[in-house]
Amino acid sequence: MSFPEDLSASIIKRSTGPIGDFQMPTCARLIQTEGVSQQWALRIDSSVIMSILRRYKQHVRFWNVGRNVVLRELEMLANALAHIGLNYPPGELFVLYEGL
Repeated sequence: MSFPEDLSASIIKRSTGPIGDFQMPTCARLIQTEGVSQQWALRIDSSVIMSILRRYKQHVRFWNVGRNVVLRELEMLANALAHIGLNYPPGELFVLYEGL
């Protein structure tokens, strides 16, 4: 089993598209698939989640992403986290995101 040294940076880097856009669907998919199969998802904690949310907020501000898209993508992240046993309902993630 191979753990990235800096889990937050690794998830964020691998969830960033070729033009620098953060792709939440990719992030959620990575957590649910590779994170589970390689067991690095077990290392996801609140600091990793906050790093993901900070990067996502930068993306949202830069690209002027609409609220409905943000809510839908935070739900994707919530579902990925639930898949690995972490209880972060979409509404809670939105509150954390808004507080950044």
